Amino acid sequence: MPRTACVLIDWVTLDRGSIEPLHRQIYRALRDGVLSGRLVTGQRLPATRRLAHDLEVSRITVLAAYDLLTADGFIASRSGSGAFVATSPPQASPMPHSAMQSAPSKSVAKRLSARGRMIVSAAYEPERLEPKLYTVGVPALDLFPREEWTRLVGRAWRRGGQPLLALVEAKGLLRLRQAIAAHLGALRGLSVDPARIFVLNSTRQAIDLCARVLADPGDRVWIEDPGFVGARAPLLAAGLELIPVDVDEDGFNVAAAQAAAPEARLVYVTPAHQYPMGATLSLARRLQLIDWARRTDAWLLEDDYDGEFRHEGAPVLPMQALDPDGQVLYVASFAKSLFPSLRLAFLVVPSSLVQAFVSARVVLDGHPPAAIQAALSEFLESGRYAAHLRRMRAAYAERRSSLALALKTHLAEAVAAAGSLAGMHFTVGLTPGIDDRALVARLVPLGLSPSALSESRIRPGPPGLILGFGAWTPEALAHGVEALALEIARMGQPN
Repeated sequence: MPRTACVLIDWVTLDRGSIEPLHRQIYRALRDGVLSGRLVTGQRLPATRRLAHDLEVSRITVLAAYDLLTADGFIASRSGSGAFVATSPPQASPMPHSAMQSAPSKSVAKRLSARGRMIVSAAYEPERLEPKLYTVGVPALDLFPREEWTRLVGRAWRRGGQPLLALVEAKGLLRLRQAIAAHLGALRGLSVDPARIFVLNSTRQAIDLCARVLADPGDRVWIEDPGFVGARAPLLAAGLELIPVDVDEDGFNVAAAQAAAPEARLVYVTPAHQYPMGATLSLARRLQLIDWARRTDAWLLEDDYDGEFRHEGAPVLPMQALDPDGQVLYVASFAKSLFPSLRLAFLVVPSSLVQAFVSARVVLDGHPPAAIQAALSEFLESGRYAAHLRRMRAAYAERRSSLALALKTHLAEAVAAAGSLAGMHFTVGLTPGIDDRALVARLVPLGLSPSALSESRIRPGPPGLILGFGAWTPEALAHGVEALALEIARMGQPN
């Protein structure tokens, strides 16, 4: 076969049930073909329309895969001639960053433990270290009082003395737990004994800890669908079976969950602000969940996602405040109210579980850095944290309004915006037939990086985008919608 002949790629197979996007599966298969020598220098790849037809995917999906291959140097395009295997393809070692995100080879997987293979299979797309416009979960870093925080950290080291160099309780610094308890009482209406609070590194760590202590491999767990991808990974890694539960305008559908798996051991839910759809769990359903957990001796893990950033109406009372029997565990994080690299969150457990969680914490981890805990304690005690939250709420209200107006102006006919009463993101529905993952791949080179709604789904569902607005000015948010509208229009055109 001539070196420039079009390659018949009949060995590319797609797993449509995988959480890995289809365009990345195509990219990985072709990349491996180059590295293995199956595809040789100068060979012409199939036209995007032909490959899309053969694989039964959209042409946009193939274009996204070819774009990644071009960016990593595996293929090159020639005007009017198509795409060819590059003349100097990268060597098998070291692998490019995008390749390292793929599943391990069979030989590597054989050397892993069963739990190790489960953890690897549960991995998802890592957080973006350099957020672009619309990246979800990034707070208003431009408004964080960095100089004041620097002084607090320095003061913590100067005043803390030798005790800060030693270990503190597995639960975390007592002063910080007391400050968190006061904060929960004042702003969230939750009366908590500091002895029930555990200072952790992240929400994911809290989920992992709860899954290890409260459930056995094979147990079933109810989880929102669509929902927070970061919650799925630790639950899967613990060997639990995920039972996806629909979300509607009243939040988590308890009746549907009971019909699907009445014997579930654990529930993960975001009552105050469901991610990503923005619904608030109704009082009736909160009480229904608590009653079911009491009757079945199950556990409810309440993630107070963005509960501090409510734009309309009074804050929603946490489920734990309604729980008389100690079935609810409450988790919240400072990553979005302060800054992500702070790596501080907290878990409030029922009194009956305190000693078990202390033992588990000693075995599995320990406490976060004491000096950072001391600085955050003073930030909370002094009222600076409450003042910062008020400033953030005002900024988010302005940024939210700007994004909502831009979406209505430029995309009213193409998308349906799910206006959220809390938090710092909008979820918008796309016209059926648009591949939201492929759309995101096209937006990244333009400096836009929303999340595809399908990434948050366990089961197939309508496409959409999740647009974070916390970290950007109203002007930037509005301007980005124009570029977004252009790309959506292009994807809606016939191939």
